[in-house]
Amino acid sequence: MIRANSLIYAIYICLIVGILCGALLLVGSLHERLNVFYGLQSELYLDNLSTTNFALGNNLEPVDVPEQEDGIRSEYTTRMHGLIEVLEVRSIRDRDTVASAYLTGRRDDSPLALYTADFSDMLNLTGNVKVSGDMKLPLGRTKQANINHQKNEIDLSGKVMPSDRFLPELADKCAAFYEESRTWTSQPLSNVPKTGDLLYYHSFESPRLTVLLPSPLLQKAIFRGNYALVARDSIVVDASTVLEDVLLIAPKIVIGDNFRGTVQAFATRSIRVGKEVRLDYPSVLCVRNTGKEKMQIETGDGFSVKGLVVVTGNDFLNVDKARILFADDARITGTVYCSGTLIAKGKINGTVYASRLAYAFGGTDWLNCLGDIEIDARKPKQFLDIPVFSGQNHAYGIIKKVL
Repeated sequence: MIRANSLIYAIYICLIVGILCGALLLVGSLHERLNVFYGLQSELYLDNLSTTNFALGNNLEPVDVPEQEDGIRSEYTTRMHGLIEVLEVRSIRDRDTVASAYLTGRRDDSPLALYTADFSDMLNLTGNVKVSGDMKLPLGRTKQANINHQKNEIDLSGKVMPSDRFLPELADKCAAFYEESRTWTSQPLSNVPKTGDLLYYHSFESPRLTVLLPSPLLQKAIFRGNYALVARDSIVVDASTVLEDVLLIAPKIVIGDNFRGTVQAFATRSIRVGKEVRLDYPSVLCVRNTGKEKMQIETGDGFSVKGLVVVTGNDFLNVDKARILFADDARITGTVYCSGTLIAKGKINGTVYASRLAYAFGGTDWLNCLGDIEIDARKPKQFLDIPVFSGQNHAYGIIKKVL
C-alpha cells in the first residue's frame, strides 16, 4: 500500500514537472515569436518612414519603389482631400502591413506680402498700416489718404512694383474640386456608424465618406477623419460640434460663435463666421461661383484662421459681386485670395491677393484704400502653405499625420 502511494506521488510530481517544463518551453517560444513580430514591425515602420521621406523629396511624383533585400515592398500614392494633398504610404512583407497617411503642404518663403490687380486706381493708405514684404500694386505706387482727419502711421518695408491687370490664376484643383464634388454619392447620416454616443470616426485609410445632413443645424456631434458633410442649401455649425479634418460643402455655410476646429468649408454663395471662432491649422474657407451671383466671406470679431481663405470664380467685370470682409481684429496665417473686393483689417502673416481693396470706416467703404492693418510676408518657420498656384516648386513637407 505504501509503495503504491509513493508511486502515485512520483507520477504526480513527474506530471507537475512536465507541465512546468512545457509551460517554460511555450513561454520561451511565444517570447521568441513576439520578438520576431516586433522586429518585423520595427523594420516595416522604418521602411515606411524612409519611403515617406523619399516621396516628399520626389515632390510626391509617382515612382516605383524597388523591393528591399529583406523582402519589404513599399509604395505611395496621393489623392486630394479638399484642397490639401494626402500622401498615403504602405510597407508590406508577407501578410504584415504598416500604413500611414499625411496631409501635406509646401514651404513658401516668398517675400511678397500684397498683390492688387492693376485695373483700379493707385492704392491709398490710411490709419495705421504696416506692410513687411514686397508689394505689387496698380501703377507701382501708393499715396496717403486722410479719412475723418485721423493721423496716419505708415510703415512699408520691401519693394513696391507694378502689378499686372489680373491676379495670378489659381491652379485647376480648386475648380476641379467643385466639379467633382457634385458627382459624389452621399448617404444619410442615419446610416453612418457611430463610435460612442457622439463620435463619428472614419479613417483616412478608407475612401472618403460623403454624408448628407438631415437638417442645416450641426450640433452636439464629433466628426473626425475622412468625412465630407454636405447639404443642399446650408450648414450651420454650432459651437458644441467638434470637427477635425472634415470637409463642409453647401451653398451657404455658417460657423457659429465660439467654434473651434479644423475644417475645409466650400460654398457657392457665402460663408459667415461668428465671433471668437478659431480655425486651426490646416483650415480652408472657400467660396467659388462662375455665375453673376454675389458671393462673400464675412467674419466676426475675434476670428483667427491658419491655412487658406479664397473667393474666386467671377470675372473682372463682376468684381463688385465678390468680396471678403474681415473683422477689425482678425488674425490670419497663410494665403488670402479674393477675385473681388477685400475689406481687411487686423493682422495677416502671409500673402494677400485681391482684385481690389477697400477700407470700411464710418459706415462707408472707401475703394482702393488700405487701412488699420498689418501684413507680414513672413510666416512661422514650421508653417507649410496649402499650394493654390500652378508651377510652385517649393519643397513638400508634412502638415499633419492623420493615420
